[in-house]
Amino acid sequence: MEAETGNVSGDDPWISNSYRQLRALFLLQLGITLTLQFNNLRQRQRARQQWKQHRNLLPSCHSVVLSSCCILCLEERRNTSCTLCGHLFCWECITEWCNTKTECLLCRAKFQPHSLVYLRNYK
Repeated sequence: MEAETGNVSGDDPWISNSYRQLRALFLLQLGITLTLQFNNLRQRQRARQQWKQHRNLLPSCHSVVLSSCCILCLEERRNTSCTLCGHLFCWECITEWCNTKTECLLCRAKFQPHSLVYLRNYK
């Protein structure tokens, strides 16, 4: 009985060595897992920061003046014209839009192309 009890208690060098190797593998796995989790966390934080910076950037049209931007071409308005509902567009953009639809792009108000008002000397 003593011989069997001795083997179970861990006196066998082969069993002790196996447990040492198992412990080393466990610690290695733990280290790799923690490293991967840490890198994943850093990547998510970096992505969040980049998204916040990207979200705060305005398109080039908005950097000039938000109110001088044509919603159709997303550039600074040229030859500003007005619809009956009061929305402003580039003359070329809104007349081309009228060939497709006769409604305001922003509020869907119906209008006829002849009702567009070309605003001279409008800044």
